[in-house]
Amino acid sequence: MSGRRAKIIGAAWVVGVGILAAGFAGGLPLLARAVPFATEKKIADAAHMGAQSSPCTQAAGQHALNKVVARLYPLEPGDRKIQIQVQAVHNAQVNAYAVLGGHIYVNQGLIAQAGSPEELAGVLAHEIEHVRHRHVLQNLMVRVGAWGALELVAGDAPSAVNLAQLVLSLQYTRGQEHQADADGLKRLVQAQVNVKGFEDFFDRMDKRGTDGPAFLSDHPSDASRAALAARYLGSPSRPVLSAGEWKALRNICK
Repeated sequence: MSGRRAKIIGAAWVVGVGILAAGFAGGLPLLARAVPFATEKKIADAAHMGAQSSPCTQAAGQHALNKVVARLYPLEPGDRKIQIQVQAVHNAQVNAYAVLGGHIYVNQGLIAQAGSPEELAGVLAHEIEHVRHRHVLQNLMVRVGAWGALELVAGDAPSAVNLAQLVLSLQYTRGQEHQADADGLKRLVQAQVNVKGFEDFFDRMDKRGTDGPAFLSDHPSDASRAALAARYLGSPSRPVLSAGEWKALRNICK
């Protein structure tokens, strides 16, 4: 087989398996939402899903964190079908993440970087939407379903599989992230939390150069997130925490 023909066949594999995987994954949001949340929790328990760091247990700080969460969730009737738990953990990385079963973990490093309760609330609203839209379960289905189908169909073309998996993963997750951003901002507006906090946090992260080019990342750029938040500036708002409560939350891991 000539080198040119081999390249053409390889390119055809990439396109073919990519289309197949995308078609399979496209129906996953509906399928994930059809799975009872109790089932997701059982899967999480069986997989021992949890924080990758030890929890922060300072009582006053946890009380303040719970107050921020209660401000954001539940707000809509459908929220009560899915229980969430938010825990601060000892980890210096500026990050927060959701795992199966409705658990959200906030790293100590992110709390330290947040300049106000409203900034932290903005991050939490985003993670809450990941849980509410069952994004974690969708990603699990992609890995065990769509990616398995790619390997089956591609057969002896592992390079095509790897490339198609990469492209599918980036596009699918970026869509989830945009949905969590957009609906998280709407949640902030509904809870009367100043969305300037969301904008300020991601704008500051952007100036620090913490993310790469948007087209190479599975997360939207910090600058694009700040621009999205700008649409909601001026919405009615009221303080999330008192100065004393915010100080306690900042010290939750001490």
